[in-house]
Amino acid sequence: MITKRIKSTFLNQVAIHEKYVKQAVKEQTPLCLVYDNKSMIIPFEEIEKRGKLGKETFLDKFSNEFYRLVYFKFKPDETQQSLL
Repeated sequence: MITKRIKSTFLNQVAIHEKYVKQAVKEQTPLCLVYDNKSMIIPFEEIEKRGKLGKETFLDKFSNEFYRLVYFKFKPDETQQSLL
């Protein structure tokens, strides 16, 4: 499972670097997004359906390559929260 901590939301959406989405699909592993101590787990089969690729490109300050953000509507898993 690939876990990413999210620092902010906008209109109840979270954005992550596209490389993490590609990695999760390639490894066929779920993607766990954590925001404000609430988590949302996205099975790898649903990642491409639920994510929306942003139009704007950004320059990575470490690799000097361009990337885009993938946006997900943040819906915390209620069953997971009761276990915490």
